[in-house]
Amino acid sequence: MLVDLGSRGNQAGYKEGLGVVGFLYFDLCFLCFCFSSRFFQVSVFLSECCWVVMSQAGLLGKSSAGQMEGFVQPRRKIKISYFDNSDLIAGYSKTVIGRCFNPQMQDMKSLLLMMPRIWQVERRVAGADLGFGKFQFDFEEEADIVEVLKMEPFHFDFWMVSLVRWTPVVDPAYPSALKFWIRVSDVPIQFWVEPTFRDIGSDMGVV
Repeated sequence: MLVDLGSRGNQAGYKEGLGVVGFLYFDLCFLCFCFSSRFFQVSVFLSECCWVVMSQAGLLGKSSAGQMEGFVQPRRKIKISYFDNSDLIAGYSKTVIGRCFNPQMQDMKSLLLMMPRIWQVERRVAGADLGFGKFQFDFEEEADIVEVLKMEPFHFDFWMVSLVRWTPVVDPAYPSALKFWIRVSDVPIQFWVEPTFRDIGSDMGVV
């Protein structure tokens, strides 16, 4: 039985709705008394009771729908007390942080398991899921970080992954940088000096 209180008149609908709810409550007590023999009926009744309550909530919510439309919950700013976090920051000196560019399609558990294997540092690194598609790896050796970052860019499950050395940045989009290696060809040999190639790279992005 589905009772739609929202389709009744605004004046009498609320009182009738209370009467229906009271009737269903009486039925609920009776059916609970016969619970051992009529379990199926109890289950059906509970689902019907939920429909009634939801329909009644919809009726009461119509009056305030116009007021709630366009309402935006203000963001709360919380001020934290100052403390010296230099030691805390120093503790992350061998940490890299990453972000999946399509977290719905990239499995985080598999990423934390497979990336150290790809880097061949399984026993010298610890990974952690930071939520919202972000993760971190804590390395034991500085040399391992240098070698891993030379392998950029990274991808996993056919989508790109941003991976950088951790810095105290407060930004929901951090990290978002991608590094690519490019090969420059057909440069005359008389211009084969470092400034030439830096100028070419700088014209494409940050070198």
